[in-house]
Amino acid sequence: MFSSYTLSFVRMGSWVLVACLLAGCPIALTEGGSASARIGAARAKIPGSRAQRSYISMRTREEANGFGFVRPPYDLWGSFAVETTCGVYDPELFDATHGGRAVLELDARGPSPLEFYGLGAQVFSTPQRGINVYVQTHLGNHGALFFPGAERIDFRIESNGTALFFFAREAGEGNFVQVDTRTISTPSAPLNAGLGFAGLGRDGELGFEFLRVPTNGAPPTSQGAQYDALQRYYDALFDLQAAAHELNGPSPYPLLADEELGAALLDLEESRSLIAGLALEQVGEALDIAGALKIVDKTIATTQKLRAKAQRSHSAGSTQGMKQTIQKKLWGPAWELTDKIITSELRASLPGGL
Repeated sequence: MFSSYTLSFVRMGSWVLVACLLAGCPIALTEGGSASARIGAARAKIPGSRAQRSYISMRTREEANGFGFVRPPYDLWGSFAVETTCGVYDPELFDATHGGRAVLELDARGPSPLEFYGLGAQVFSTPQRGINVYVQTHLGNHGALFFPGAERIDFRIESNGTALFFFAREAGEGNFVQVDTRTISTPSAPLNAGLGFAGLGRDGELGFEFLRVPTNGAPPTSQGAQYDALQRYYDALFDLQAAAHELNGPSPYPLLADEELGAALLDLEESRSLIAGLALEQVGEALDIAGALKIVDKTIATTQKLRAKAQRSHSAGSTQGMKQTIQKKLWGPAWELTDKIITSELRASLPGGL
C-alpha cells in the first residue's frame, strides 16, 4: 500500500528497533520500511531563539522513494483523540524534502484485509512553497488542504466511536481546520497509531514529535491485567508527551502541563499495582515481575523529578530537556517492560508483532 499518495504501515517485528530509535542511535529498518531508512532522535535550532526543538528525524539513503515508520503497542478505543506535529524541522533541508510525505496513520487491529485511516502532509518547494495535507483510507482519497508557506503541521484525529474526524493547522498557529471525516469500517476493532514517511530522497529529512493522546476510551470487555498494565504505562508516557508539548508552545500552559504530569503519576501507580498483582495470577509463563516493577519505579521517580523541575522553571530550554528525557530515558524501557510482563499468547495479538 506504499503508493505515490499514501503510506500504510505493516506490522513491526522488533522491540529493539524502537528502543534504539528513542535512545537516539541511528538504525536501518529491515521490516516495514526500506532497508536504507534511518530514524533517530534529533534537535534543531528554533529561529530567533537560543533553544533547540527536539524531534524524531526520518531520513533515507535512497535516491528517492525511501520510507519507514514507528508504532507503539497501544490501542485506541471508542472516543479518543491523537495528535502529533510533523514536517521539516531544518529549514535548510526544505527544498531537498520536496515531494516527501509524513503520515499519521491509524490501523484497525484484527480486520483483514487491513483497514487504515491516514492523515498525511506532503512537502512542496515548487510551484508554491508549503505543505499539502490529505486524507486517505483503505477506501480511497477523501480530501486535501494546502498550507502555503508552512514548514510543519499539527495533526489531530478525533473519534466518537463510529467516525473519525481529521484536523490540521500550521504548527502552533490558530485553530485546527477540519480536513475530512470518515466512518470507521469496523468500530469494534481497536485502532493502532503509527508515524511514518514516504517518497523521501537521501538529501531530505522529515520529522515528527512523538504521539500525544489527550483522551482515550476503554475496551468494551476486560483484556486482562497484563494488557491493562501495559496500556496504563503508555497512558503515562502520552501524558508526559502532552505536558512537554504544553510547556514548549509559543504560549506555555504550566498549570495544564502540571495536570498532565499528575495524571502520568496516577497512571504509573495503577500500572505498578496491576503488575504487582500479576505475581498472584496463573498465566502459564514465567514473568519477570521484579524486573518490571523496577522499571516502573524508576519511571515514577523520573516523572516526579520532571514535575518538580517543570514547577520551578518554564523556560524553553528546560522543557526541551524534558522532551529529551522522555525520549531517551522512558520510551526505551517501555519496550523492555513489555518483554517482562506480556505472555507469548497476548504478544501475538498486539500491534507491532511484539
